[in-house]
Amino acid sequence: MAAMEAGGALSKGMRKDFANGVKELIGAYLLKFKEKRPMVLDKLNAFLETAVICADFELLAPELITCLTNPAPGVVNGTVKFVE
Repeated sequence: MAAMEAGGALSKGMRKDFANGVKELIGAYLLKFKEKRPMVLDKLNAFLETAVICADFELLAPELITCLTNPAPGVVNGTVKFVE
């Protein structure tokens, strides 16, 4: 969870300069939608809100597609909510 907070702070501070970092992190973080704990999901949603500032969806598309085809329903639902 501390990594999500750090990633959110970096994406707020660095903006477009952190786009490649967001691309690397977002795939692993979207898999955290498997978690049921509200505290983890709150931190995850906060990171995803700031990640949109840094990177556009073209850059994130490969990571999003792999999460949309994940067999875990929580990951798929969370990714769809993020894209909406």
